[in-house]
Amino acid sequence: MRKLSNLLHINTNQKGVTLIELVVYIALTALLLVVNLGVLVNILRVRAETIEMQDLDFALNNFSIAITQDLRWADTGVIKDGGVEAEVGSTLEISKKTMSGTDTIIYQYDSANEIVTKTEPSGDIYTVSPADIVITDFEFENLAPADGNPSIKVTIEGHGTTSIRQTPATATTTVSIRNKSATP
Repeated sequence: MRKLSNLLHINTNQKGVTLIELVVYIALTALLLVVNLGVLVNILRVRAETIEMQDLDFALNNFSIAITQDLRWADTGVIKDGGVEAEVGSTLEISKKTMSGTDTIIYQYDSANEIVTKTEPSGDIYTVSPADIVITDFEFENLAPADGNPSIKVTIEGHGTTSIRQTPATATTTVSIRNKSATP
């Protein structure tokens, strides 16, 4: 029979993981997971903001191009501020002489609703500012001498409607109205 002292002998060559080692391993893994999760969330947030800014710039530039096309169509242009002719204002009346008379297009900024409207020669009024953009500033500025047709600087500032930060973007273009012939 075996001796009791042999039965109580602890073998020090056994290998395994103690409960304390397991708890330390789990704590370190959880810490690394939390740090990496924070970095991942930050990367996704920056990516979403970048995409929104690109979309905002794209929409503002397209809006600016549409206004530019109408300005190039026109023979004359008058900038108004509060209904009075001015060098800088939020209303632009552009006209073109046609065989049947004069066609006029009016762009007007509605600061209360933060939109831009366009009145067609037919009298129809449309909201022309993009629906997913809040226009915070819209301005026409005459850069030409008083005796010439205006060289009009159009400045559009806005921000997206979905962003928490609502970082503004600005689109600016300058167009010269040239006197063209009285016939279309």
